[in-house]
Amino acid sequence: VASAADGAVICLSAGTYEGSTFEAVTKGADVTVRPVDGASVSITGMAINACSHLRFTGLGGSMTIAGIDVDPAEGNAASTWMTFDHIAFTEAISLRARGVDLHWLIHKNTFIDIEAALWEGRISVRGFGATADQGITISENYFSGGGPTHTSDGIQLIDGANGVVIRGNEFTNIIQGDYDEHADPIQIYGASNIVVDGNYFHHNGDGTGGLEDFDGGGSGMVVTNNVFHSTGIFPWSIAAASAQGWRIEHNTFVGGGSIRIDGQASGNIVRDNLWVDGGLSIEGGGVSNDHNLNCGQPGDGNLTGTPTFVGGASPTTYAGFALAPGSIGENASSGGTNMGVIP
Repeated sequence: VASAADGAVICLSAGTYEGSTFEAVTKGADVTVRPVDGASVSITGMAINACSHLRFTGLGGSMTIAGIDVDPAEGNAASTWMTFDHIAFTEAISLRARGVDLHWLIHKNTFIDIEAALWEGRISVRGFGATADQGITISENYFSGGGPTHTSDGIQLIDGANGVVIRGNEFTNIIQGDYDEHADPIQIYGASNIVVDGNYFHHNGDGTGGLEDFDGGGSGMVVTNNVFHSTGIFPWSIAAASAQGWRIEHNTFVGGGSIRIDGQASGNIVRDNLWVDGGLSIEGGGVSNDHNLNCGQPGDGNLTGTPTFVGGASPTTYAGFALAPGSIGENASSGGTNMGVIP
């Protein structure tokens, strides 16, 4: 890889590649590492330090990676333009985001039955107190199950992670079990300006149902167009302690999943959402709500009634939770579109 020309494609033969460390490999255009057509490739022990324009993809065959540690060495330049797509991960990813505008993409991978590594997520992003958008997108991945001896979050954002976009992912069967760690599809601890858009949270058993910021400090969050199908014992699909400037819009909550906003909250907007059971819990103020269906709170344009979905009484896909023509909530949002998700 180090000697490859800018834009080169490196095809790996079937087999296992151990101890893969990339140090200061910088390119002007993406060097793509992929399997030979039809080959099955496994990579273990991957570490990346101060690199740019590297793409690892399973397209063409299949690729399994046993974890990645990005930028573990302090003092180095941050890696940029990194892409990991169509990979079956068997161990967690640790992303140490030591800069901004990084252009990291984690796309269409699977994270099934994985334990936590350095932090609690299958993907963990540590922001090092960033004050601007770090340019990280986590999109269309599949998170399911738990590890054999310890559980893990789907995604954990810590220590000032900023501007991370979490879009179009599916989180299911995230297992709490008898483990000490709290199993959340998405856990926020000291992050800000996070976008959570178009994700499908469902059947997460005894784990939590969605997005949790129990410790407060998270500001500027945008939570839009998600389906939270709660089937577990935890009552909140979104828990936001001392939320500051959150915007929660066009989400659909089914099975009892609630939004809880408490503590020293201020400047939060909850609108155009839809509930089948559950509702909005506000403890202390700092929230405006309007044009919601079945939120259980007074507000302009709020409605009460039973919605119907294009996927029937019990949809089994994200798209199935769109409102059916003629349903209550149709064209009743603050912008004149449907309440709830709009696939």
